[in-house]
Amino acid sequence: MNPSFVIDASVIVSWYSPGEQNDYAKDILYCLKNERAITPCLCYLEVNNVLRVLEKKGKIPNLSVDKAIVATDKLQIIRDSAPSCFNLPLASLDNELNNAAKAAGIKLKTP
Repeated sequence: MNPSFVIDASVIVSWYSPGEQNDYAKDILYCLKNERAITPCLCYLEVNNVLRVLEKKGKIPNLSVDKAIVATDKLQIIRDSAPSCFNLPLASLDNELNNAAKAAGIKLKTP
């Protein structure tokens, strides 16, 4: 199955961050039951870094980061280093990124 959208780290981080969870991110997670997503290779490093910072600040429990990365690896998300994903809709919670995508003619993912 080919990917049907690009997923941004902001969506993945929100799944594991108390207070950051929202309906859009939950809907995107649900979409992954029937669809595949693609993300740049650096996304997992970004997710890991953000979650580690939250862990150090005491906002998420110790060992949650490792569990989050393992759980995310089990989802239908392809890591890609090629720009082939740029013609797919974008799933992001980052307003600036969404605005830039729209300005570039990239559609936003609607669950």
